[in-house]
Amino acid sequence: DNSQEWIATARKKLATFDATQRSVARHHLTKTEARFEKRRHELDAAGTCCAVVDFDMFYAAVEIRDRPELKDKPVAVGGIGMISTANYVARKWGVRSAMPGFIGQALCRRGPEFGMPKTELVFVSPDFAKYERVAGIARAIFA
Repeated sequence: DNSQEWIATARKKLATFDATQRSVARHHLTKTEARFEKRRHELDAAGTCCAVVDFDMFYAAVEIRDRPELKDKPVAVGGIGMISTANYVARKWGVRSAMPGFIGQALCRRGPEFGMPKTELVFVSPDFAKYERVAGIARAIFA
């Protein structure tokens, strides 16, 4: 970070200015500050805010929050028929959302074929009422 060095250099340079040069510099700084303030007020008046919030493994994250012993295991919310979502640990084995559960289970069991250890995919039944409650809390934060 060169900010301290830049400030010190700027102070030395300003110290060499005569009264006229300081007045001109002050004028330019005041105009620039006014331009930035105007733009800031325009953005504030728009009332817009943009944020990217990744809820990619939301269901799995809620389940792991409630069952911390699962945090280092491949977890899929869903069942043998279909996976709603999978945690990032499961994704190391190739398990994905909207994948049939039996395929995700086979990927974990066949891990050595892909350079991964053999493991079992942990299936957690979805609890949509719980996810709705937690999502409500998250929405309230961003409201």
